[in-house]
Amino acid sequence: MNYKEILKTKTILLAEDDSGTRDVLSIILKVISGRLLLAKNGKEAYDLYKKYKPDIIISDINMPVMSGIDFIKKLRIKDTKVPVVMLTAHTDTNYLLDAVKLMLTDYIIKPIELDKLLEVLHQCCEFLTLDTKKEIFLKNGL
Repeated sequence: MNYKEILKTKTILLAEDDSGTRDVLSIILKVISGRLLLAKNGKEAYDLYKKYKPDIIISDINMPVMSGIDFIKKLRIKDTKVPVVMLTAHTDTNYLLDAVKLMLTDYIIKPIELDKLLEVLHQCCEFLTLDTKKEIFLKNGL
């Protein structure tokens, strides 16, 4: 199964406060994913995460109410496995070093290029398929 087929079975949560960026990304993500959840800030994103447990999270770093960094910090307390991609207009090293501590799959610098977005989603799918462990049960409860 290639990553495009895998994406069709996945739920993506997009947290982005800029309506223009959110609208453009949502058009693309609706076409390539199984389901898309949209949030305008980190608090909305965290609430959607708790309710729907999305397979992939794409979040802007700077958002009102709760930043993307704070959202992912809160998320990582409960879930260290969900792939997270951060969107940022910042190339400031200190800012990005804070983000790195959050076990990101990758980050994308704005303006977002379609090829980079697809490449990062491919990485997310590879990570998700690596995490599919199978259990084999033997006699005597082993």
